[in-house]
Amino acid sequence: MSIVLVGSTSGSVTLQEPAVAGTTVFNLPAASGTIITTGSPQSGSIIQVAQYLNYTYASTTDSTFAASGYSVVITPKFASSTMLIRCAISASQSASNGAGYFTIYKNGSNLAGASGYNTLYSNATFSNPLRVGIPIEITNAAGGTSAITYEIYFKTNTVGTVAMNQDSSATSITVMEIAA
Repeated sequence: MSIVLVGSTSGSVTLQEPAVAGTTVFNLPAASGTIITTGSPQSGSIIQVAQYLNYTYASTTDSTFAASGYSVVITPKFASSTMLIRCAISASQSASNGAGYFTIYKNGSNLAGASGYNTLYSNATFSNPLRVGIPIEITNAAGGTSAITYEIYFKTNTVGTVAMNQDSSATSITVMEIAA
């Protein structure tokens, strides 16, 4: 059985029951307004969120970007969406005059270029590794509706070791799909 709602001046909306056994319930809101559907989210709305939180130690002495293993996978609902990527990196550098560089890769491609988005640099002499929080926040076009892997990569300037999650601290990467 179908229900047809006829517009006051023209057009109509048909509510058609699904062709499956059982009961389907659709609850209408008790307030006036517009119903947001998956077909037309309001611009700027958060459609979905994916997050990865890691407490495992990772380090590199490479002077080219190395995968950290800290990644998150998200499948955009809409190709026109913008992806907001936020990272909170617990970083350390083991040597004076050492530097650590951090970036985000999307499906294996560096989004920032050779220097990355954020740098940890120490010009002091110290006996313990320098530990700091490194934030990264960027936007990126979804560009389709296939799964996307965003991963933190890092490297050193060839002096010392760059590490994440020294002393069991945490690093996170959060991706939000934002409606266009």
